[in-house]
Amino acid sequence: MRKGNEVLIWHVALNPDGTLQDIVAAYIPFGDVDVLRLLLQTKRPAVKSVDFDEHTGYLFAYDNNRTRPYPSVIIFRYNRSAEASTVVDMGQEDLRAVAYACENLLK
Repeated sequence: MRKGNEVLIWHVALNPDGTLQDIVAAYIPFGDVDVLRLLLQTKRPAVKSVDFDEHTGYLFAYDNNRTRPYPSVIIFRYNRSAEASTVVDMGQEDLRAVAYACENLLK
């Protein structure tokens, strides 16, 4: 996480033919609902939390005005410990979250 509570997220979307668009990586302030509203072009963002293993999980933000398949999702990563969960920057090792988003949220 960078100074000012900014975290590296990924924005993922599919083309009309089902192929993956370029993944957009950007630093945004974690917890800023107004930024999520702007990026997802919605007044009602929602978030789904998915734990991938005992230490790593992802938050998938999407437009709650729509039903699945969603046009796009924003992915945040968090690391879990006994004390707390901490949102951290996305990295190359997080491509499994893109696969999950494509199969479970975008299709």
